[in-house]
Parts: sequence; structure tokens; C-alpha cells
Amino acid sequence: MATGARGEGFLTIDGEQVPILFTLRALAEAEGVLNKSVTELLRGAMERNLGIGDTAQLLRIGLEHARQDRGGRYNSYTMREVWQILDQLGFAAVAIVVLEAISAVLSFSTEKAEDEGDADHNPPVE
Repeated sequence: MATGARGEGFLTIDGEQVPILFTLRALAEAEGVLNKSVTELLRGAMERNLGIGDTAQLLRIGLEHARQDRGGRYNSYTMREVWQILDQLGFAAVAIVVLEAISAVLSFSTEKAEDEGDADHNPPVE
């Protein structure tokens, strides 16, 4: 699995672990879709002002990038499915996983990865 500026999270949906993935490319896509910078979104989250619609779009993007990265499911996620996930799990539970994954991408640095082994937290091989 590729390492680097990646943020992954998992949602438990009907007993199944469903991955979400954010990369810099995914975040750039989110900025285009939402017409907001990622820093604006995070500022909104810190001020407890992150919109439900923004969260739904971020979830769709995270689900899609994980789907494409892992090669599992054939069909793209629809907004209808995203809303069903949000309804089932609730806004707060989804927002926490999404924001933690986004934060992991934005806080990545090669120095930090080297100190920790790599982005997957594997110890360095000596």
C-alpha cells in the first residue's frame, strides 16, 4: 500500500468496516466541489460550524477515493447512499472520522514519517 500524505478512516456500516481515504488529490477535489478551501472547512469544524451538506460531500469523496484505491466495489457511491450512511450513523460519528482522516493528510511530513517509521506506523528496519 502506498504511503505518504494519506488519511484513512473506517466507518462501521451494518457490521462491515467501510474505508474512507483522503489524499491531497481528494482534498483538491473537495475544494472544487465545495468551493471552499480545506482550511475554511477545518476552521468551520473547529468553530462547530461544519455544514451537513459539506460533510456529506466530503464523505462521498472519501468513500470514492478509498473505493478506487482498494479496487473493491464496482459502482461509484451515490449521494443517496451517502445520505443513508449519514442517517444510519449520525452526523457527529461521520464528521469525526472524516475530519481525522483529513487532518492526517494535512499534518503529514516526511520528517514525522521517518521518525515514526512510515505513514503506516511501521518501525524503521535497521
